[in-house]
Amino acid sequence: MGDLSDTDARLQEQGHQWRKREAELVGVVLWAGGITALALLPDTGVFIPVYPPVFLGLKVCAAFLWVLVSQKCSSAWPRGTWRSRER
Repeated sequence: MGDLSDTDARLQEQGHQWRKREAELVGVVLWAGGITALALLPDTGVFIPVYPPVFLGLKVCAAFLWVLVSQKCSSAWPRGTWRSRER
């Protein structure tokens, strides 16, 4: 019986770590999406910025966040995960 409780505790801890990583990923995706939308606003032609360099900075920031998203995705789903599930 002791082995089952140890296994359950370990599985719960792994689930907590997974939820934490997933929450971080969702947060970074939301920030990246919002900043990208703001950065691309002048490109639509609807909005003409007074200080265009600010939007260039937003584009750089958005690009950095999307790189961070790709890193988090690659660490969350390592290579070969999908192949091993198909077998």
